[in-house]
Amino acid sequence: MGKRVLLVDGDIAVAETVKGMLEGMGHQVRMETSGDAALAIFYRDATEFDLVITELGMPDMSGFLLIERLFKVRPNLPIILLASAEGQAQSVARGSGIQWFGLKPLSITDLARTVESALTGKHEEAGGL
Repeated sequence: MGKRVLLVDGDIAVAETVKGMLEGMGHQVRMETSGDAALAIFYRDATEFDLVITELGMPDMSGFLLIERLFKVRPNLPIILLASAEGQAQSVARGSGIQWFGLKPLSITDLARTVESALTGKHEEAGGL
């Protein structure tokens, strides 16, 4: 059965692509293009989502700040951090407690593997989405 995913990416084209990939895997996806909007939704019901996928750089707030605020409400929330540069993703992920990260451009195979790892609690690094 699909899970409930909150997808946050400031680039609407990327967000739509990832949303389509996730829905193709059977997940229910709520897509937001700003960290502020995502937080407002999350704060209404922090148990509504099984997984959050966010990018590192957004126009209104950094992915790091978004992650920090999400973890204050749900410290064990599975979050996948997406970034354009591997070193950047790994550095921020480790510094913020993120266990899963992926690299753009996205591959459906790696996205599926990373989502499965995050949802099952396995701590494998995808090395790139």
